[in-house]
Amino acid sequence: ILAMDNVKKYLDTDLGIKKIEPAMTTDYPTKEGALTCYNKGCGENGSVFCHANTWAIIAECMLGRAENAYKYYHQLLPMIAQAKAGEWRYKAEPYVYASNIFGPESDKFGLANVSWLTGTAAWMYVAVTQYMFGIRARWDGLEIDPCLPDEMLPAKVTRVFRGKKYEINIEKNEKAQTVEQLCMAANLGNANAQNLLGRRYFKGDGIELNQAEAVKWFRKAAAQRSARAQCDLGHCYANGYGVPRNR
Repeated sequence: ILAMDNVKKYLDTDLGIKKIEPAMTTDYPTKEGALTCYNKGCGENGSVFCHANTWAIIAECMLGRAENAYKYYHQLLPMIAQAKAGEWRYKAEPYVYASNIFGPESDKFGLANVSWLTGTAAWMYVAVTQYMFGIRARWDGLEIDPCLPDEMLPAKVTRVFRGKKYEINIEKNEKAQTVEQLCMAANLGNANAQNLLGRRYFKGDGIELNQAEAVKWFRKAAAQRSARAQCDLGHCYANGYGVPRNR
């Protein structure tokens, strides 16, 4: 959580997430392999590396932070980035991703570099379909666990999976499961179900509000390395919800 908070604080720009802050001006890390082979804001030395932005979107979805995920997705769209930078500064097609965009410490901030030759499009497809829309293939079936901002809801998706076509309607960022189903899965050790059950108890959604019980399920899921549960549990400790306040 802290890592992604610092990504937003130190690395986020109007045109995407840059690689480092600040850009290096000395022979770092070594004279022979220095980042300063690039000018400030260029390449490895502080440009917006588009490919890696997709992983930030995935990370924010795993934390359940839909607004951050959408911001990182939207600002990197080629037509949006070109419109912000200006077409004569951007100097690349508005319909295809570039490998990188010169960062804010460059006097050419906004210049798109090496379009077409990037894994950004493929990874963005994964980030949007499997994490923002949350539709992921699993051995035991199709998982639907969306993380969409309010402006993208409701959403409708057609997905072909194992020879069948599914029409999926997403009304809110939560699996469509009953409390009974969540309880069964949570008691069997499913971390995602434990976290969702904790959220139901926390909100009093379909079950009597009980913040202490919510903390219990958040803690179980967090122990299984559920990033969303760790975030929820931290929120409870920070504000004294169902547990003594401990920042």
